[in-house]
Amino acid sequence: MKIRRFVFPALAALLAASPLSFAAEPSSNKTTAKDLSRKAGETGRAMKDYTVAQRDEAIKQAKAALDDVDARIRRMERKLDNEWDKMGP
Repeated sequence: MKIRRFVFPALAALLAASPLSFAAEPSSNKTTAKDLSRKAGETGRAMKDYTVAQRDEAIKQAKAALDDVDARIRRMERKLDNEWDKMGP
């Protein structure tokens, strides 16, 4: 599935960036379980938003492809209807 190809690298990037954001804080601040829980929640929401965006883009592309195929079928049907009488027995 194409979405997996995008989700796993995004997840890895988000998880890799989370410790960096803690490292940027002054060392006098202690990381608590609440901080970790908050960061995990933020990471989860970011992943969900990312996958929803990927899904929406995939649906948009699929609809465009289906519209194109439908238009081609209509053209072929019109051509067949117009040339039907020209066909021999």
